[in-house]
Amino acid sequence: GLMERGTTLQSTVNLNDNHTQGVGTTYRSGDKNRTESQDQINNGQINTHIIIAEGWMYSWNDQADRGTKIKTDVIKNDTQSQENAQSAAQSMKDINNQVDYKCSTWVADESKFSIPENIQFSDMTQLLEQAKNQMPSATQDICQMCDKIPNATAKDQCLKSCQGSAPQ
Repeated sequence: GLMERGTTLQSTVNLNDNHTQGVGTTYRSGDKNRTESQDQINNGQINTHIIIAEGWMYSWNDQADRGTKIKTDVIKNDTQSQENAQSAAQSMKDINNQVDYKCSTWVADESKFSIPENIQFSDMTQLLEQAKNQMPSATQDICQMCDKIPNATAKDQCLKSCQGSAPQ
C-alpha cells in the first residue's frame, strides 16, 4: 500500500463535498510523517498540521499558538482505535468519488518533520489513557441516567441502547 514504512512519499488529497472543501498533503520519510490540511469552513480557512516522529504525534493549527502531543504507542495499542481506523478507511473508500488523490516521490526534507518551537504542546497521553480505562464505566453512567427517565417506554429504549453499547 501507499503507507508502507520507509517509503518517501508526498500525497495530496482534494476533498470537495457539500460541507467542506479541503486539501491535505502528507509527507513521509522512514517512520516520520507530516500531514498538512487546509479546510474551507464557513468562509474561513483552517490550516492543520500533524507530525508523527520519534514516538509522538503532534498536532496544531494556525489559529492558535497551542497544540497537543500524544505518545503514539498509546494510540497503536488501542484495538478500538484500530477498528475505528478500519471503518474510517472504509468510509474514505466510499467517498473516493469525491476525492482526488495523487502521490509522488519527493526528496525528503527533514525540516518538514521539525516540531515548531513557537507552539506550546500539551501532553494528552495521560488523558487518553484515563479515557480508555474509563470506557466501561462511562457506559454504566449512561445506563444510570436512563433510570431517571419517567416515561417507561423511553426508559426501556434508553437501557436497551446503552447496554447494547456496553463492552461485553
